[in-house]
Formats: sequence, C-alpha cells, structure tokens
Amino acid sequence: MRQLKKDLDGLTKDLKRLQKKTEQMAKRLGKLEMTQKAKTRGKTAKKVVRKKRPSKKAAQPTGIDLVFNIIKSSRKGVGTDTLKRKTGFDPVKVFNTINALKRKGMIRNAGRGVYVKA
Repeated sequence: MRQLKKDLDGLTKDLKRLQKKTEQMAKRLGKLEMTQKAKTRGKTAKKVVRKKRPSKKAAQPTGIDLVFNIIKSSRKGVGTDTLKRKTGFDPVKVFNTINALKRKGMIRNAGRGVYVKA
C-alpha cells in the first residue's frame, strides 16, 4: 500500500513537471507566431505559385486497339493463333476482344477463326 502511494506521488510530480514544460512551450510558440505575423505584415507582394501541370503521356493502346490494328493491317485476315502470338494475350482475352470488335461492327469473320476488317 505504501509503495502504491509512493508511485502515485511520483506520477503526480512527473505530471506537474510535464504540465509546466508544455505551458512553457506554448508560450514560446505564441511568441514565434507573433514574430512571424509581424514579419509578414511588412510584406505586401504575394508570391505567385505556379502549379505543375502533369505531363501528357502517350496513351498506351488498349487490347481492342492492338487486336484491331493487327487485323486491319492484314489483307487476307488474321487467325486467332496469330493474334495470340503477336499480342501475347492469353486465349480468353483474344476471344473477348474479338467478340467486342464484332459487336461494334469493326471486324467480321472471313472463315472459321479468321477475321478481317468490316
């Protein structure tokens, strides 16, 4: 019980000491703010801050653009195997892009698995 009382007394002393330190720091901060305000009052010219504009990067072509460009450049048409090899896409992505292009009316079938520009 005595030990607990000593510990509590020690804590209260520490808390009081910390409170004094924070009050001193608050006073210093107030003084610094006052001096900063006094310095800025004398200046009337404002600095113009220019924001940096993000540089325009060339947009990378989408999967649909890549597939359509390959099909467009071929006269006889392009097969799905060729599209997979040239684009590096997996078979599912190739088929999905082909279906999207067909729905948009940009390509048509020239035979089984061969596509040409519409």
